Amino acid sequence: MPLDLVDNRNDIDSALTVSKFARIKDYIAGGTISAGEHVTYDTSQTGEDRANYVVQGGAGTHFVGIVLEDCVSGDKVRVSEDGYMEGARTDGTATAGALLMTGASGELTILTATGTAVCVSLAADTGGAGAENVPIVMTR
Repeated sequence: MPLDLVDNRNDIDSALTVSKFARIKDYIAGGTISAGEHVTYDTSQTGEDRANYVVQGGAGTHFVGIVLEDCVSGDKVRVSEDGYMEGARTDGTATAGALLMTGASGELTILTATGTAVCVSLAADTGGAGAENVPIVMTR
């Protein structure tokens, strides 16, 4: 099943703000994922579906991007793969200018010596416990 690269930001119906220069790609959700969480490829799939399905990312998993809307297994889901966006979920540790890496339960966390940076936080966390989020810039 071919998936689309979404080119027109006006077509994005999302609670999250995304830059007009962000690269947005459609995937299929391999499970329940909340808007703002980072995702990784669903390696439980077979063949090319391993590159078409995404699941909630965990600590140290490959970073595909940030999901733009809530979804459940089987839903078509849009993922921002680079650029500016607001509303990326964090574990509450982000500060302005901090490099972030993949953390548990789809949340981003402060880069450690053994991690790989996936984005830069542009502000300190906002939101209540369990719903912290920051504006970020992702680069490829």
